Amino acid sequence: DLCGIHLLVLVIILLVWCVALLRAHSRLNSDVLSPQQVELVASKWPRARIEASETCRKAVVYSFMHSFIHSPLVLAPSKQVLAHSRQFLPKPLSSCSFDSIMAKPAVLVLGGVGFIGRHLVTYIVENDLASYVRVADKAILQTAYLDDRQKAAFEKVNYVQANLSRDASIAKAFDREGGWGFVFNLAGMTKYGQEGLVYEEHVYQVGVKCAQKAAEMNVTKYVEVSTAQVYAADKKPSSEEGKVKPWTLIAEQKLRVEQELATIPGLNYAIVRPATVYGPSDRLGLMPRLICGAVYKKLGETMKFLWSKDLRLNTVHVNDVAAALWTIAEKAPAGEVYNLADKADTRQGSINDLLSQLFGIKTGFLGSVMSNLAKMAMDTAVETSNEKHLQPWSEMCREAGIVNTPLSPYLDKELLYNNSLAVDGSKVESLGFVYSVPTPTVELMREVVEQAMGLKIFPEGFLV
Repeated sequence: DLCGIHLLVLVIILLVWCVALLRAHSRLNSDVLSPQQVELVASKWPRARIEASETCRKAVVYSFMHSFIHSPLVLAPSKQVLAHSRQFLPKPLSSCSFDSIMAKPAVLVLGGVGFIGRHLVTYIVENDLASYVRVADKAILQTAYLDDRQKAAFEKVNYVQANLSRDASIAKAFDREGGWGFVFNLAGMTKYGQEGLVYEEHVYQVGVKCAQKAAEMNVTKYVEVSTAQVYAADKKPSSEEGKVKPWTLIAEQKLRVEQELATIPGLNYAIVRPATVYGPSDRLGLMPRLICGAVYKKLGETMKFLWSKDLRLNTVHVNDVAAALWTIAEKAPAGEVYNLADKADTRQGSINDLLSQLFGIKTGFLGSVMSNLAKMAMDTAVETSNEKHLQPWSEMCREAGIVNTPLSPYLDKELLYNNSLAVDGSKVESLGFVYSVPTPTVELMREVVEQAMGLKIFPEGFLV
C-alpha cells in the first residue's frame, strides 16, 4: 500500500545517508582526498576554500558531509554548524578553524600601527585579502601620524587599543569567536638605546606570550617579524642558515623569541628577518640619515659619517615587506625563516649619494683611522654628534611652525659601530614573491620626506 511505499523510500534514503557518512569518514583516514570529493564540496559549498593543506581539505569535506546528513537543505554551513561538526572530527582535524577554510582569512595584526604594521594593514585592506581585520596596538590612532591613505584603511578594520606587555591585553586582542586565520606579530619595543630589561619585557615576553596564545587558539599561521640584525656582522650576505650573532639589544631578544617559537606545541609559524626597512612613515630606518641631510643643508657643511662608503646597509622597501609578509602567511611551510632584502646591496656610500642629490649637499666619511679613534670613546663621540644634529633640527622645526614631531636625527651608538648588515633575501622568491622595488632611488627618498612634510612633521624648503 501507499504507507508501505513511503516507509520503503524513507528506509532507502536513510541507508544512502549512512553509506555516505561511512564513506566520508573512511576517506578521511586515507592520505589523499579524491578529486570527486573536492568537486562535491566546491559545487555544494561555493564559499569553501579548498586548501592546499590536506588536513583542512578533509575537514571541509567531513564538515559538509556531516552537516548535509543532519540538515540536507543546508548547503552553506554556518560557523555554528562547523563548530558543531568539529566535535566529530578526529584530531588534528578538530584544530582547523572556520576562517582557515573560508575564501578569506580573519587577520590579527599585533603592533599594527607601527611603521611596517600600518603598511601591512593598508595592503590587506586595499587588496581585499581578509574577511575580517583587527589591529591591536597601544598607540592612539588620532596621534599616530597616519596619512590619508592609511586612515582610509584603518576605518575598515577593528582597532583594539592594547598594551601587549599585559596578559589581559593579549587576551583582549585575541578574543574572537571564530578564531584567526593569520596573526602577524609586529609588536614590541623598536626604539634603540633602552636598558636590557626593557627589551626583555617588551620584546621577548610580548613575543612569546602572543605566540603561546596563537597556539592555544589554533591559529592557521603565525608570522613573527624579527630583524636581520640577528646575523653576525659579516661582509658576505647572510642566508637564513647564516651564523647568528646579534649586534643590537633588540636583536638579542628577537632571536630568543625565534628560538622559543620552536618549543611551543601546535604553533604553525614562520619567521621573517628584514634588512633596513625604508619608505613612507619611516622613523628609525633611513629617516635619521634623511634628517641629517636636511640639517647639513641648513648648516652649509659637508656631512660625514663614521667608517667608509663600503659599509653595507642592505635595504628593503616597506611595500615589499608588506606584500612578502602576506605571501609568507599564505605559502610558507611551518617553521621556515625568510630574509627580506632587495637586490641593491645598499651601502653607506650609495645612501650618501642619494642624500647628496636630494638635498644638494656634499657628503663623505671619516675613514677607518678617525672612526677607530671615535670607537675608543664611542659614548662621547655619539653624544657630540647627536648634539650637533639635534639643536639645528629643533630650530628648523620651530621656524616651520612644527610644535610636535616624532622624527629625530638621533642615532644610537648600537647603529654606529662598524657592523655590516648584509642579507641574502632571495629565498622568499621561491614562494612566488617578486620584489617590486629593486633599489633605493632619489625619487623614493623624496617620497618619504614629502609624506612627512604633508603630515607637518618635517620642515619644508630643504629638498633640491
